[in-house]
Amino acid sequence: NDYIAIAYLRLGQFEKSREKYNENISLSPDEKGNNLLMIAESYYNEEKFAEAKKYYKQVYDTEKNKELKKKAFYSLILVANAMNDSNELIKLSNSFRKEYPNSDYQEEISYMLASNYEINGMSEKALIEYETLYNMTTDKDTKEETVKRIMEMLYNKKDYSNALNWAKKISEDTYKNYWIGQILYNTN
Repeated sequence: NDYIAIAYLRLGQFEKSREKYNENISLSPDEKGNNLLMIAESYYNEEKFAEAKKYYKQVYDTEKNKELKKKAFYSLILVANAMNDSNELIKLSNSFRKEYPNSDYQEEISYMLASNYEINGMSEKALIEYETLYNMTTDKDTKEETVKRIMEMLYNKKDYSNALNWAKKISEDTYKNYWIGQILYNTN
């Protein structure tokens, strides 16, 4: 029954998927948290974020399994981000970081917060989050994209000295040389 529910979910037949997950709850009450989480996922994939939020919150509030609870909490952050609820995103992200300081989700949270701050004109906070992301990630592509974003934001603020320091960290030579040229042009 679980495989059928997953198949429906992957095929985009969300209502049928939820029906199967609800059946699973009555057949296997000990798996209730996982099934509720999957119901939430189906609503999220369908972009019915308010419904998804209800189910994620229910899992977070009632689940004893720590991993499911953490996934539900992180998913609440994703919902806040998808709903463009800046205040909720910030509040949940800060709470999550306190509760799960060593979570694998920290990079994604930093990226969401940085993007949110940037979109909402809070460039100083965005720069802090991007720098946090840059320092924590080991992924080469994420590091490169983050350093470019930091450098461009500093350049746009006319903070050419710091922009130059970040530009030197860019590994893509053409991009790096272009921006170093732009920065030096504007400082002379």
